[in-house]
Amino acid sequence: MHEGVIFVDMNLQIVLWDRGIERLTGISGGSAIHQRWLPSLLEMRDERDEEIPDESCPVRYASRSG
Repeated sequence: MHEGVIFVDMNLQIVLWDRGIERLTGISGGSAIHQRWLPSLLEMRDERDEEIPDESCPVRYASRSG
């Protein structure tokens, strides 16, 4: 698999950071696990290539909206 996988809990704490995401980001799992998930961690961008602000996190929205 060429993609990376990140799992977060309901509090948006990173609980899994696989080797694929390590390769893609250069961030080790050991330093990512138990950190709070934020778009700025990966410099996430939207479809217009604009940076997604932490307060507009789509993962947070999905978690809260179910």
